[in-house]
Amino acid sequence: MVYVLILTVALLVIHEEQAAAWVLWTLGIGNVLGIITKKTLKRERPGAHLEHDDGYSFPSGHVLGGTTLYLMVVELWPIWPVIVIGGVAWLLVASSRIILRAHHVSDVAGTVLFAGAWFIISTLLYQLIF
Repeated sequence: MVYVLILTVALLVIHEEQAAAWVLWTLGIGNVLGIITKKTLKRERPGAHLEHDDGYSFPSGHVLGGTTLYLMVVELWPIWPVIVIGGVAWLLVASSRIILRAHHVSDVAGTVLFAGAWFIISTLLYQLIF
């Protein structure tokens, strides 16, 4: 969430108000959709997961937010350092959820698809509105 606020403020500083609004609604609505999906499906976490990882397993909030943020940043600044550094950061977040046994591999893969689909929908809505 902190990264999204930093991104939003940076966009406002460079007078990109519409892009800032897009960033906020994309992540905000995406998180709400993730919470609704998680509470509806109620998929159990893998066995031997960390105690502080309570709640349900799909979709992964970390992977949903990280994937959405990565896609937004690459959309806004499609240059190789952003793509590479952001990709490494995204990969660390996604893989940590599996390594720490917070999520099944299928939860992470499904969440990436979920985030990608929401990103496409949000981008199309942005283009229609603005």
